[in-house]
Amino acid sequence: MSEAAARAAALRAEIARHDHLYYVRDDPEVPDAEYDRLMLELRTLERDHPELVSPDSPTQRVAGGPSGDFAPVQHVVPMLSLDNAFTDAAVEDFDRRVREPLVFAHRDVPVERDDLDERGWIAGRRCEDR
Repeated sequence: MSEAAARAAALRAEIARHDHLYYVRDDPEVPDAEYDRLMLELRTLERDHPELVSPDSPTQRVAGGPSGDFAPVQHVVPMLSLDNAFTDAAVEDFDRRVREPLVFAHRDVPVERDDLDERGWIAGRRCEDR
């Protein structure tokens, strides 16, 4: 087994372990940034060595499933993802992509970033004229 194949296998196993801790046990061991670093390393390995890509790779599927603790919600407008935004510029780009299609008067309201924590952040905002 090549060094790249061994590293890819080790990353898949480590990511699977973290997925179980996060999605099944709700007891993550690492911050999201560390998990994202592992995924980025695996994506890079698979990009550089396409023969290492496999259907069971975490890069080829969505991790975890929906929690049974919450009722399904149909969003009027699809939720967008930060998709591993590690820099202020990436967060600002996401903010721009969210705001561009908005046609209401308050599109210059600043996005607060102090709600971020090591487990991540999600927000939905619905604005209506009344």
